[in-house]
Amino acid sequence: MGAQEAGEIEPLRVAIEEATAKGLPEDELQPASQLLQELEALRQPLTFADVPRPEMEELQSAVSREKAMAILSRCLGFSEDEGFQAMILAELHYHNFAFCQRSGFSAEKTSTLISIFKAVHTKAIVEDGQPMSAARSLFEALVDRHSQQLPPYRIGVFSREEASLVKAYADRTFFRHYKMYAFAYLQRQELIVRSAFEHVAPPVPPAIKFKESHEVDPKLVPELEDLFMDTATASLRGEEAFSAATVPVLEQSLRPQCSASPFADEHDAHVAAAIDEAMQEHLAGLEPRIAAHPLATN
Repeated sequence: MGAQEAGEIEPLRVAIEEATAKGLPEDELQPASQLLQELEALRQPLTFADVPRPEMEELQSAVSREKAMAILSRCLGFSEDEGFQAMILAELHYHNFAFCQRSGFSAEKTSTLISIFKAVHTKAIVEDGQPMSAARSLFEALVDRHSQQLPPYRIGVFSREEASLVKAYADRTFFRHYKMYAFAYLQRQELIVRSAFEHVAPPVPPAIKFKESHEVDPKLVPELEDLFMDTATASLRGEEAFSAATVPVLEQSLRPQCSASPFADEHDAHVAAAIDEAMQEHLAGLEPRIAAHPLATN
């Protein structure tokens, strides 16, 4: 079950075949069969795994950046993705392809290197979120596996010089910006929720505990004095209050009005005096005639 190297896969395969021949139940062999499939998938060569030969030849004959990126996105499975993650992947694989073109790599080598970068990015960043040291170890292991001719699990796609060139290119590009690639998949958004209340009515004041020291004698409260007064005292108090309110009114009505001038200003007073003086001559003989009138004696 702990098979990790290519040489340990064959004993596991033989053990599964012998157990099947002896009639061991299939459900008991399922874990071993699953492990064997995973190990075989890990040990399979990556040459033309993601970009088959026809698409690789079409990619190498592309005359524009847009055409090359369209082929890469279709073969590597992110053509329908949206957002900045798809843009980052497109740039990554296009620059890897451009490096292969500058280095004069064949279709076999170019397809292998593109698949190696995809495998490292998917395993180390997207799926497991591994640190850069683990990603570098995985990348070097994949390059070494494709730099030795040991069939069926190792195939010499790259020479030793080409393997060194590929590792140096990965150091100054992918691993130099590894944190940036990881951040694109490790970002998170924090949502802060705060409650806010809109008061329609003013808040109710808090309750206050009353003590015995707060109590007062109601008979000593002026506003409640009438409630504790007997009938006679209340009647006398009412008459006194009525008299106190009536006297100022009588005094005001009996107060002589001649002391103050009825005119608002001095000009009006002069006009009225002039009128009185003019009428005095006509009214001087009126009083004797009134006194001699027969009705005045009655």
